[in-house]
Amino acid sequence: MKIDNVLRQPLSVLVGLLALALLLYGQILSAPFVYDDHQLLLGSPLIQSLVAPFQDWQSAGTKLVAFWTFALNYSLGGEYPFGYHLVNVLLHGFNAWFFYLLIRLFFETPRLSKTTSSPDALAVLAAFVFLCHPLQTESVSYVWQRTELLNAFFYLLTLICYLQGRLNKGKSFFMLAAVFFVLGFYSKGMIVSFPLMALLLEDALFDVPREKRIFLRSLGIGIICVQLLFWHIPIIDNFRWKLFYGLMVITGTMITPTHVYTQLDVIGRYIILAVFPFWQNLDHTVPLTATFWSSRTVLGAFMVVFLIAVGVDLWKKKRLMALGIFWFFIVLLPGCLLGGRDPMAEHRLYFPMAGFALLSAVIFVQWFENKKKYAWLAFVFLGLLSLLTLSRNHLWQSPRLLFEDTVRKSPGLARPALMLGTVYLTEKRYGEAEEMLTRAIQLDPQSAESYNNLGFIFLNSGRSMEAEQMFEKAIAARESFVPAYLNLGYFALRIGDVDRAESLFQKALTFEPGNEKVRTALRKAKSFE
Repeated sequence: MKIDNVLRQPLSVLVGLLALALLLYGQILSAPFVYDDHQLLLGSPLIQSLVAPFQDWQSAGTKLVAFWTFALNYSLGGEYPFGYHLVNVLLHGFNAWFFYLLIRLFFETPRLSKTTSSPDALAVLAAFVFLCHPLQTESVSYVWQRTELLNAFFYLLTLICYLQGRLNKGKSFFMLAAVFFVLGFYSKGMIVSFPLMALLLEDALFDVPREKRIFLRSLGIGIICVQLLFWHIPIIDNFRWKLFYGLMVITGTMITPTHVYTQLDVIGRYIILAVFPFWQNLDHTVPLTATFWSSRTVLGAFMVVFLIAVGVDLWKKKRLMALGIFWFFIVLLPGCLLGGRDPMAEHRLYFPMAGFALLSAVIFVQWFENKKKYAWLAFVFLGLLSLLTLSRNHLWQSPRLLFEDTVRKSPGLARPALMLGTVYLTEKRYGEAEEMLTRAIQLDPQSAESYNNLGFIFLNSGRSMEAEQMFEKAIAARESFVPAYLNLGYFALRIGDVDRAESLFQKALTFEPGNEKVRTALRKAKSFE
């Protein structure tokens, strides 16, 4: 099939998807930056120019392409958030469209070309479910999570080009697929699951026995290797430690049995959230699980095994439904194993939700083929998802609303309390800020940011001695925390201790030699001499 045939109708679908994306996410276009946006994005020198990510490509790592897009935003609009949000929303709309094109391609393959299903209705419905689902909000409304959007963007293009190459036997499509794979890898890195997805699509869409054998053998060998990695044999223990330590250095994640057991619990939670997206949270509370026999881990493992068994059972007669199930797990796997230090994060579900969307669309379409009078239920379903997305984005448009919601749902976590306290501080609601920051310190006595912000409150309310103690505690908690040196240095200048102030600014400069605020403070201290 020619690519022109695929693009014959979809331009109207693209317009509809982009229009709905702007409707659902319009309220967050001018929303301020939150969480990692400040430190990892605005605080990074990699966005200061369009060549910076390439000049310091080692620091950019697997987010090189993402940093370049942020640099482009910065060059056009500085630190004004509108442009950053707009790019995220447009990426989300185009991802839904690429997903639509991909599903259309499915019906041109040998296994599905003679299907009696409605490819247009199925592809459109799947694309709109993917676009409207409220679990997508964290990836779209949270600027830093553009990495997830770009990963899906290039992942979908890779899959489209791969299938076009298989259908047309064209080397140019395979070359394009390789290019998009590299771009995807340097957007997030989670595109590493593509080989498994390619094997899955080969078996699902093409009647090629050899690829099927390769897929089954690879799956069996993979399961055996995973089992071996968790045997307690001295040789394997030593190998496992070296492997996991190496992965920790590269990814920042230590994959241990505890991590795997916890992720089984997390995957179970993800599945429930996908079906019932009513308990969304920016910072989920997930206790670590040290044993497989924890009730949460057993439940998560049961859900995974049950759904995989359902997928296997559906493979022959309901192949697209099975494909949706396996898509969800295959794409989710790298994020669960290598996704960072937080056990659970909703943004990791962004591209796996395409599998959920495909499964949902197949169920609806096949049901409507028998009971056409109930087709309106699809619009009700999309309407409900859209309302939940609008409701969630109402929180994302205001950091105070977002963090109040997070603190209410995760009262035992220090980070949301710190963030809410900081928001209250910027709004000069000092009493509420002090309460939240004190709570954050109780939950995490090593939170340098909490001590520093609490010290700033004390300083502004005339409690100078307490402020000095808080700044000193911040430095004790984290020796390299430059803001505390600055605040303590300015406090020293205020009471006339110029030598101490100069010493503190010099110390801060050793940690961040290029920090212009520290240099300015040092010049000011020297002017008092």
